[in-house]
Amino acid sequence: MSTPGSAPSGDDRTSPAPHILELRIHGVANTPPAGMLEVGADEVQQLRGDTLGSFWGLTPKASARARRLPRTHQDHVPADVHREAYSWGQMARESAALPKVGTAGLTQRLSRAGWLLLLPLGLANTAYWSRRLTTDVRTFARGAGPIRVFGLGLTLLVVASVLTVSVDLIATQCFDDDGSRCSALPSVLNSLEGFTWSQRLAVLSVLPLAVILLLLWLSAGSRVRYEQPTSTALHETDSAQGWQLAQPGTWSRWGLTSAMARLHFAGGLALIVITLAAADVWGGSSTCRDLGRILGTPECLALDGYVGARPVSAFLFLLGLVVLAYTFRLVWGAQHRTMPTELSGWRPRATIVFALAVGAYLVEVVTLWGWGRAQSPHDGLLGMAFVPATLIAVLLAIALVATTWRAAAGWTWLAWAGVLLLAVYPVAAVLDRSGSERYAGPLAIAGVVVLVVCLRPWRRRGTPEPRESEGWRGAAPAVFLVLALGAVVALTSLVVVAAGDWLNGTAAAQCLAVDTAGGDASELCPAEGSATPATDAAADDRANLLLPPTYPIVAASTVLAFVVTVVLGGATAVWAWCAWRFGRYPGARTVVTGARTGLPEKELDDAAREDHEIVQPAGTLAELFRRPELDNARARTRQAAAAAKRAELLLGCFAFGVLAALVLALWWVSVHEDVETPPDWVTPLISVGLWTIALVWTALVLRVVTQNAPGRPVGLVWDLMCFLPRSAHPFGPPCYAERAVPELAARVRSWLDGDTGPDGAARGQGPEPVVVLSAHSLGAVLAVATIFTEPPERVRGRVGLLTYGAQLRPFFGRFFPELLGPDVLGTVPCPAPRIRWPEPWSLTDEEFPPERVPAGQQAARPESLVARLGGDGTRAHLPAWVSLWRSTDPLGMPVASDGPNFVDRGAEEIDATAFVATVGTHGGYPRTPAYRRAFEEVLQRVRDADPTPSDRAGGTAARDA
Repeated sequence: MSTPGSAPSGDDRTSPAPHILELRIHGVANTPPAGMLEVGADEVQQLRGDTLGSFWGLTPKASARARRLPRTHQDHVPADVHREAYSWGQMARESAALPKVGTAGLTQRLSRAGWLLLLPLGLANTAYWSRRLTTDVRTFARGAGPIRVFGLGLTLLVVASVLTVSVDLIATQCFDDDGSRCSALPSVLNSLEGFTWSQRLAVLSVLPLAVILLLLWLSAGSRVRYEQPTSTALHETDSAQGWQLAQPGTWSRWGLTSAMARLHFAGGLALIVITLAAADVWGGSSTCRDLGRILGTPECLALDGYVGARPVSAFLFLLGLVVLAYTFRLVWGAQHRTMPTELSGWRPRATIVFALAVGAYLVEVVTLWGWGRAQSPHDGLLGMAFVPATLIAVLLAIALVATTWRAAAGWTWLAWAGVLLLAVYPVAAVLDRSGSERYAGPLAIAGVVVLVVCLRPWRRRGTPEPRESEGWRGAAPAVFLVLALGAVVALTSLVVVAAGDWLNGTAAAQCLAVDTAGGDASELCPAEGSATPATDAAADDRANLLLPPTYPIVAASTVLAFVVTVVLGGATAVWAWCAWRFGRYPGARTVVTGARTGLPEKELDDAAREDHEIVQPAGTLAELFRRPELDNARARTRQAAAAAKRAELLLGCFAFGVLAALVLALWWVSVHEDVETPPDWVTPLISVGLWTIALVWTALVLRVVTQNAPGRPVGLVWDLMCFLPRSAHPFGPPCYAERAVPELAARVRSWLDGDTGPDGAARGQGPEPVVVLSAHSLGAVLAVATIFTEPPERVRGRVGLLTYGAQLRPFFGRFFPELLGPDVLGTVPCPAPRIRWPEPWSLTDEEFPPERVPAGQQAARPESLVARLGGDGTRAHLPAWVSLWRSTDPLGMPVASDGPNFVDRGAEEIDATAFVATVGTHGGYPRTPAYRRAFEEVLQRVRDADPTPSDRAGGTAARDA
């Protein structure tokens, strides 16, 4: 048998079949198969798969040429190695259900642009997996129910905003007895002048229904393509294994997602029915305009009068409330524990609720069309003011309590008590404005004190994981939920206020901030340039639409979010620069072995020193490292990469700004609801906030639509979200891992079982088959998940792992500890990035003394990744895992420890494989000499980790089964 580094001898056609599979998996950059295999596009062939997920190999001619290359050449393929590439980049990037119509597939571009609407929903799913998970069905999974309620609340916020535009602004306020009052209405809507008010409500209620269908359609195609085929793909694994990645139901969420989609659809329909029925029951009565008047006015709640005049709509109003409440109940209880795959009677109940909501909507539309009211109120519909404010308040309360989900259970209950105390003040302000605030004020202050105590960072003392090793000190669920809520609220405010401004014609901007409970619009909104009420001539040019105050106030508060982010981020940057400029950091140093390849020769081993003397197209590495211009370029690239690795800090600052903005907006709406027009200084803030939101979303849409190659809507963030299964919101972005992980597991299983070619031909007699998963960046997460799908005895001594440019430890390990944390990987916990040091995770002699045991020698848990790959905490048995990184890579970081260890290795920071040397960043790792050395080291460790006879028998039995 030839060694991995030996050159082939004789004719390749007479050589034995390769027994080592080098399976390369690309990362976030969606490297094409030819790029992964380092050959031309015409030198690769597809072995298996389709347009979304496929395996590629070298053509016979390219394979023969690669085997004849020198051993030290970056494209050399040893005789006993079969090199393949797995391409999953088309997943979660384009909709295969749409034809590519027009130049460069316009429909595909628009579909990807539509996926931007799913971005906040994906953040909610991310929050679900960042909480403390459990695989014990007897253990209550804290936070699962509230997060799913939070997802339903996001759907209702979107529906409420579209209802405001369609049935409130257009159907109600833009028409009166004389015809249309909005000159900006398109002609197709002006045809509604001949309809009664209730008929216009029935027609335009289709718009929010269409938005729900759009969200469902954007995610339904991926559900069919990714989730359904894998529903039973991994059920043969050992369900007794403890980690979440080893559970068979992790990559099979078809039943949960489809049933949750029906519930969200039913909840949206129930809100539409409630709005339409309330409009028909109470009509244009000014005594029943808001929640306070409804609950405080006897005739609004009487069985006769308004309600008695509309018995069908009154019944449907109550039915809608019941359906919506029961929908929340089912969403809260859906898979309340993390892992059960059987939903028992929950899925049929979701179907019944869905059918009730559809039936109620159809009956209400028929009622409005035939027996509804003819005269419309001109001061807006009932509920349009307090529904969005109430939803935002509830969702914000869930986000605040989420800061305690990774702490002890008692803190969560205390946080709920603080939220309820804090809610007393705005509720009292809405229900009774005659002075009850003096009683509610002390309770609200007590609630603030309780929340501050719950949110203090030192509350987590005694928890299983130190708070420094968790993202944002354990507040990752809250950060993701706040960002999701802020994105939805910003987008809905932009839609509602922009639509109102367009429909309002030439009216002043402050008219859009008038409360729906206000008085006559002609007296409140003077014509532009005039300080007096509008004359009849001026009133003819405008509609004087009255907007719910929540949307414009939220748009104005958006400015606060960006100001807080800029101030905090700027202060952090200045602090870091001063510490770097004046040398205030306490002896920070990077001690990871070989982290900066290209350091003095004494820090290089013999193999690396030999590789640095090899002549490449741009010269030898030893010469290139001594060039001043390249050295300066490397220094600048390192500084930029170190700044990018501190993104967690900036994102935390932005989440805090969004939280402050939402709290301020809710306080303004609840306390100042009687203010007819906002102060003069608020109107410019509304305009600035709207323009800021519009520019951000427009930039994202243009980036997606104008890019030529299929790409991710928001880059790395999109791939990070789409790795996680949809468990909190069924309309979130598709999870490509639900298809990619089973496909990778099937390919590894087939190779270990002796199948080689694309037709599944048997290998025959020969050495034991071995698989080396070579994964770049986010592909490392897929590779780790693939290893956990197999029993440990089947992996040990037969599977190796080579990662490069990975984010396993500082990103996934900190934000999702139960998925890829230090206990799961068998690595050292990662602290938060340091602000004032040159490297985000530099160490001092006090933190890492010379006598400290290296990370590779620490005893790993039996079921961890390190243990599965043969590591037992001694030098005699090292894990078959090597990871490459470099300081010039903004996304590549150590995966085992910041100190010396047996996993992390440094890759050359200079790429000399082209005629012009460049500084390597996130790509190009397989072209470095360090990659070849790491591959050989992984193979050697696989041989050294050969399992015991009992393990081998267990693995053979599992394979035969």
